[in-house]
Amino acid sequence: SAAVCATEEACTTGIACRPRLDDCAFYKQSGSAACSPGAPAHCGTVAGQGCVVVSLAGHPCSSATTAQACQAVREPFTRAGLCVSRTVCSSVCPACQQCLSSVFSGFVTPSLSSFTQTAGSAPLMAGLFATYCANTLVPAGQATSAQCSALTATISQSVFGAPAMRAAYICHTLGSCPPAQSSSGSALCPSLTVAGRTGSLDLCTQQGVSTGAATVPSTGLPPGGCFSSADCPTASPICNAANKSATLVTCSRTGLDVRTFLSTCSPFCSAPTTLASIAQLNTGLVPCSTTSDCTQPGQPAGSRVCSSAAAEGQFITVCLPSNASFPGALVLRPISGLCVPASFTLRSGTFDGDSGSTLLLELASKPITASGPCSALFDAATCALMGRGSTWAVGTDTDGLPIAQLTATLGNNATAVPGSAVRMVNAGGLLRDALTGIAFSASNVTLTTPRTVPVPTAAISAPASTSPPCTAGSTAPALTFDASGSQDSTGRGNLLFSWTYLASQSAVTGSGDTSNNDILFSLPRTSAASITIAGSRLNNTFFARNQGTHVIQVTVTNFLGGSNSVTATITVAGATAPKFSIVGGNRQFFSNDEDVLSLSATLDPASLCPGAPAPTWSWESTGPNTFTLPDGAGLTSSLAVPGDLLRTFAVNNLQYELTVTMTSGITSLAVPLCIGSALQPVLTGPSGLVASNQLARFDASASLDPDGQPLSFQFSCTRMDNGAACSRDPAAAGTQDGAVFTQDLSRLPVGVDLQFRVRMSATSPADGRVASVSTLLTTSPVVPVTGKITRTCPGGCGASLNPTQPLALSVFLDRRADGTDLTANTVLFWNGTATGGITFTDTVRPVH
Repeated sequence: SAAVCATEEACTTGIACRPRLDDCAFYKQSGSAACSPGAPAHCGTVAGQGCVVVSLAGHPCSSATTAQACQAVREPFTRAGLCVSRTVCSSVCPACQQCLSSVFSGFVTPSLSSFTQTAGSAPLMAGLFATYCANTLVPAGQATSAQCSALTATISQSVFGAPAMRAAYICHTLGSCPPAQSSSGSALCPSLTVAGRTGSLDLCTQQGVSTGAATVPSTGLPPGGCFSSADCPTASPICNAANKSATLVTCSRTGLDVRTFLSTCSPFCSAPTTLASIAQLNTGLVPCSTTSDCTQPGQPAGSRVCSSAAAEGQFITVCLPSNASFPGALVLRPISGLCVPASFTLRSGTFDGDSGSTLLLELASKPITASGPCSALFDAATCALMGRGSTWAVGTDTDGLPIAQLTATLGNNATAVPGSAVRMVNAGGLLRDALTGIAFSASNVTLTTPRTVPVPTAAISAPASTSPPCTAGSTAPALTFDASGSQDSTGRGNLLFSWTYLASQSAVTGSGDTSNNDILFSLPRTSAASITIAGSRLNNTFFARNQGTHVIQVTVTNFLGGSNSVTATITVAGATAPKFSIVGGNRQFFSNDEDVLSLSATLDPASLCPGAPAPTWSWESTGPNTFTLPDGAGLTSSLAVPGDLLRTFAVNNLQYELTVTMTSGITSLAVPLCIGSALQPVLTGPSGLVASNQLARFDASASLDPDGQPLSFQFSCTRMDNGAACSRDPAAAGTQDGAVFTQDLSRLPVGVDLQFRVRMSATSPADGRVASVSTLLTTSPVVPVTGKITRTCPGGCGASLNPTQPLALSVFLDRRADGTDLTANTVLFWNGTATGGITFTDTVRPVH
């Protein structure tokens, strides 16, 4: 079945198209069972059966390769379906063997002489295969142009082009052969014969079968290559992993080459492991014949000498080279001379760069491990510098082995600094050379600063701002800048402090400047951990002179020269200036019908001096037209001017001035206020929806100035949709006659909200009073219906609706200009809302 066939990796599923009807029966001769002369070739006469199908070779069903094509074949006489398809399962191995034979004989064999195991072989083999694939496989239907290109690229990128020499790899890539093994590991085509070689499918051989010829180097490692020393010959017995110059090329189960980089076999004496062993065994031993052999780069001449005494009983390790019969070996040989220091002394001294709490003293050679208190190795003056409880020890490397260095741990009260002299006396001979046993001699060194030094952490405490005093004769709190909280990582605690005024980052707005101010002049010229400016100096003069922002910097430095800086910014406020304003502005107006004019001042609390007492207020009549305020008025931030006084102003056409004064602490501030009658603009004219074919008349003549001053009027028209003028056409502009403005609405946009505004002002420039009023209308090409809504009640309507009675409303429509009554042809649509969310709608005829 197709299901079973699909599970077999070496099988392929297809269809067999076979006749469903015996179409040859239509070709029997009349009166005879034989086939007529015109019968198809697949028909023939069979004794006892008559004209029947005798061969499928030329039958119409045999040419169909799909089930759909098979079912489409029709019998020519009845047009009935002639064929039926059946699923067939077949092995791919026969087709695979046919492909292998074709590729091996047609390409592999002729091209074998061109294949070499060199870098240039891959592009050569790729070119030969591209020609073969295009000229032979593509025309035969065994490959497509795309498959040829892909295979050619793979061959070109391989190590030597060997995939071109593998018939099974080519056939498998083209789809004619399965993989060499199934997913379970068994051979899919276990018995194939190609060019006389029989075996299972193999993607790595020339013939494509397991018994075929290999296409990569023969088994075994390349000359000089190794995985371990066991792979190396006696003459070069060490497998050197540091040199991977040898390569091994193998064919993988996919048919592609794999390159492995191998270690190389090295002679015993040149192997890195041998050289490392010799260096370790001979550490510190430099054999010599004369002192000139002991000169080393970077060291002064004569600092080392050749000593025969030091060489007595000393041996060095040397290497005996390997050869074909000897693998090499390390042996000890005595020496006649040994390079040693000319003197066993201190060479140099410095501090450690982490905390400066340790001295690092370099020696002329490696000593025997030793340690002790300061007095066991150094003189009294040196121990005093190192501090109470100081100790020393021979330094070690990461493996714990001695090195040519002493480590001296300083005591808590150490005073050693760069430039201090250290003297080693070694009176008891405790410190000795590890090689010769010679005691180190007395010597002096001067301590130097390490290449990297520990850095302190600078800190500063300072107020962010300072303000002048709020009461006369008082001063502000003292100003202190304190850097004593800075941390010294060396533990010495003897930091130096340097104060700097950063003029480029400061900004002085008082009478001083960044080069002449009291903050700058207060900075110390010597080391000091803090600065204080006494409060007695912080008077109003100080704040007037130093107002602005000041940035100061303190730099702290430890005994090794490590330094760190931090800045502080302080804002010095100027003399406090309380600020207040008159609500509504310094020029106000009123109407004659007002009973009282309420005036008030509002204070900016941020402008008050901190801690100042509550401000006091005073209002008084000033200017040429003074008047008397009511008793007790004008002592707070608000003032009420009685209406009778206001009407007096209006009758006399006068303007009056009031001055309000606020006193806060030591500061007073006065603000004048002018009062007078407010203009009362009035504008009559059409509004809402109006007909566009009419002249609109806007009248502002009822406007009023209670002071009786002459007025001027200015009309304007503005589109509400874009804020532009109603029309840019001068011919469409309306005409103004004093307080009256006439506009032909037919010259303006239709269906757009238009605002008509009149601005009225007193004609006297010194007066300054201005007022405006506007009306909004929208023009319509259809004459709108207008009218009024009234409430009707039996016996008359009161001011309020009786909740027990229904609400009765009537609409009375206005007649047209020509007297036409619109009531009969108008329908009203009522809708509305009431408190509580009640809604109502209705449709009725209007009443007229």
